[in-house]
Amino acid sequence: MKKIIALVALCSIGLTTGIAYFYVQRASELPEWYVDKPAQPITPVASPTPRAASAIQEKIKAAKPGAIQEQLTAAEVDNLIVAGLTKSSAAKVLPAAVKGIKTQIQQDQIRTGAIVDLAEVERMPSSPRTEMMSRLLKIMPQLRGKPIYIGVAGKLSVQDGQPQLAPDSKLQIGKVELPLNDVAQQLGVSRSALEEHVTNYLQFRNLDIENIDLTNQGAMITGKKK
Repeated sequence: MKKIIALVALCSIGLTTGIAYFYVQRASELPEWYVDKPAQPITPVASPTPRAASAIQEKIKAAKPGAIQEQLTAAEVDNLIVAGLTKSSAAKVLPAAVKGIKTQIQQDQIRTGAIVDLAEVERMPSSPRTEMMSRLLKIMPQLRGKPIYIGVAGKLSVQDGQPQLAPDSKLQIGKVELPLNDVAQQLGVSRSALEEHVTNYLQFRNLDIENIDLTNQGAMITGKKK
């Protein structure tokens, strides 16, 4: 019963076993883009071929000081996220627990997330991220040992020259969407820890961002080169 109550607190829904079961089932569903894919890191594919993260970063680094605009496709956002996740890895591969990453940009919202194998997470050394997953599994133990989709969705704004997600952004677990602030509170982590793979990897050391315009074509970043 305590587990059901915890689930209800997380989902802000009625206290019934049937509803709790329904939400756990929804939370375990994988997105269509991953179904029937091999359990390996997915390289985003687009036309034209998306630039590597290093090419994007070098272009901005080499630009002359002053106003600058940079158009990123959703696949290029994926490349930036993958580069950030593999930065500390000599082999430049994704952590074993991450099986696929995908970003979608529609109208004025960005939705980005990863397939995470919770069986692999449980074998990883303790860290803030694994601790957060452990807390999630205490609330929804039925997810233990499974691959799940975890992502965030919302509008982007800019504060102090860096991107940030809007206050009403959502955390998505499987096909369940929950308010980002509520999930952070329930899991006992900071909101920034949940959104870091979006905001941190869209930062550029040599650029003060002034605006991020999201369209179906991707993200147009406008700012000033330092």
